Amino acid sequence: MHDHRGHIGGRDEAHNVLSMAIMCSMWCGWLSQAKVNRKAYSPEWVDNFKSMIIDAFEIGRNYATDRP
Repeated sequence: MHDHRGHIGGRDEAHNVLSMAIMCSMWCGWLSQAKVNRKAYSPEWVDNFKSMIIDAFEIGRNYATDRP
C-alpha cells in the first residue's frame, strides 16, 4: 500500500480510524459473548450488539450521502 506521497506502508487518518473501529467492534463482540457466557446477558444480546454496529455503519453511510 502507498500513502499519498508514494511511500510504501504509509497510513492516513482514514486507516487510523478504521483500525480503531475494527478493534472496538472486536471488543464489543468479545464483551457481549463473554457476558452471555457468564449468564450476565441473555444470548440475543450478542446479535443485538452486532446489529447496532452494522446499523451505525449504515447511518454513517446515509449521512454522508445527505451531507457530502
